[in-house]
Amino acid sequence: QSEPIDESDEIKMSIVGNEVYDNVNKIPYYNPNYSWDYSPIAEGLDCTSYSSCRSLQIKGCPWQCRYGKISQDYIIDGSGVYVTRNTDTYHHGRMELNDNISYKNGINGLVVHRTDRVTVRRNVIYNNGVVPRSEHAEPVVEDWHEGCRGKSRQPYSGLIMNNALSVELINNAVSARYNDDYAYKQVGISEPILGRREDNIICIGMVDIIPSEVVASVCETTSDPSMPPIISTYSVLSYSPKVTPVNNAAEVNALPQSLKVVQNDTMSVSISHSLPVTQPSDDDNGEIAKRSQGSRRKRHLRD
Repeated sequence: QSEPIDESDEIKMSIVGNEVYDNVNKIPYYNPNYSWDYSPIAEGLDCTSYSSCRSLQIKGCPWQCRYGKISQDYIIDGSGVYVTRNTDTYHHGRMELNDNISYKNGINGLVVHRTDRVTVRRNVIYNNGVVPRSEHAEPVVEDWHEGCRGKSRQPYSGLIMNNALSVELINNAVSARYNDDYAYKQVGISEPILGRREDNIICIGMVDIIPSEVVASVCETTSDPSMPPIISTYSVLSYSPKVTPVNNAAEVNALPQSLKVVQNDTMSVSISHSLPVTQPSDDDNGEIAKRSQGSRRKRHLRD
């Protein structure tokens, strides 16, 4: 939990320039602070009506009610870029989650959870949600999937705002794992998200935010969610000094392991190692110049 050092409203906390991947909690989650009748995933269930839940038994207590308890015997966690529970302590200042790339994480690619006044800018999020959903068979069954049998993660695998106020979305690109996964999802609070329609891109998945016009579906992509988004009107450079110029659509499509981008409809992009940073706009001039070159980090975070 963050605390402000003063009462100014400037940015004080930053998560910038990270490549976040393979974060899957493959052991059951336990939180000793959860009371027996509390569960953040038991939507539509009255856990207090089950005596077996009160006694922390497995049999007779719905699995959703057992989340975070000693009776949880399943796997369902693992997010990428994640900030949580700062609302009660971080009263002055903003946070920024900028220029991150997030993929192959257990549920969501980026989450703003119970944290207010956050700018989410220029993130590329794809191929998350590797924890199974009951509605979709896994193409390759792995041993740890046994811990998910009979359970299902939430239908979110993109950019999620959960009980967060004053969130601003700018120039993000998201592909959910499935067409019936949410790529952009707002949970708990109906305050409008800040942003312009042309700024945020969806390639695969659904949108449930207010207003939905903040996201424009203008992505050029195949149906393969494991590939990074192919994005129109979205300028991208790389943190890496080794940059490959690509000048036509054929060359773009010949790079399946790299982030593929059409820059401002000119078919000219810079690609390297799938780690993007947007070409600074007029609004960004000076801001990015002040920052040091981003680094790659592998993080292990939970929901």
